[in-house]
Amino acid sequence: MCEFKNILTAHIFLEIFKYVRPTSDYLLTKQLDFISVWRMVENTTKDNKQIAFKNIIEAKQFAVDMNDNLSNLEIPKNVFIEDKFQESRRVKKKRKQFDENTKNESFTQPIVKFRVQTFQQIIDQLNMSFKERFSANKELIAVAQFLFFIKLHVYFQ
Repeated sequence: MCEFKNILTAHIFLEIFKYVRPTSDYLLTKQLDFISVWRMVENTTKDNKQIAFKNIIEAKQFAVDMNDNLSNLEIPKNVFIEDKFQESRRVKKKRKQFDENTKNESFTQPIVKFRVQTFQQIIDQLNMSFKERFSANKELIAVAQFLFFIKLHVYFQ
């Protein structure tokens, strides 16, 4: 059995890779232009903010299609892919102090729980990683590009 949240997480990462891959491939080239890299990183950062939680339909259809394929292969019935979230009934109870008024947190729908606890966490981590690795080094990239142009100028004289 493969849980639906694993399928949905994989679809989320496929969506992320569509935006990140061109920049990643360009960063691996030998003769890269730092200004172009900077523009690509900025565009990728903007694109990452456009990733929406729409993969549920694609993931559900993928699970249904895979289950059809598995049933055609005459694989045992205990091997299947879930096509929806399992309902959970557990309510998270907060500890409260003697003078606090707190409410127990519960997500009524598993899809909302997944969106908040998994999807948003993935997107937040992605945005923070781009910020830490590239935005913090903006001046360093500009200096490196300047030095690269000086080196080219001296080389071609």
